[in-house]
Amino acid sequence: MKKKITMTAIFLLLMILMALAQSSERSTMTDRELVERLTRIEEGQKYILGLTVLIIASIVILIGYIVWDKRTLISPSRVRKPRELKDKDRLLLKYLEKTQNQDLN
Repeated sequence: MKKKITMTAIFLLLMILMALAQSSERSTMTDRELVERLTRIEEGQKYILGLTVLIIASIVILIGYIVWDKRTLISPSRVRKPRELKDKDRLLLKYLEKTQNQDLN
């Protein structure tokens, strides 16, 4: 039982020492290297922001085109129907006048 506790303590001590060694390696980064890394990260963020804006603008343009196309598709049919009805009304009136004239004669 004491061996297990001793082995566990040694294992934990080694893990702590390894963690401390890694953290000391990370802290050896110079200010210049840190600034360079941050600059690269900022450039990457600008690039990602530009792509995001491009994608959003493309989506808005696509939606606008769909709405415009739908309106131009529907609007000629709205214009044609009253014209067709007027033509049919004229033909119907002519027919009624002819039949009425024939009935009178």
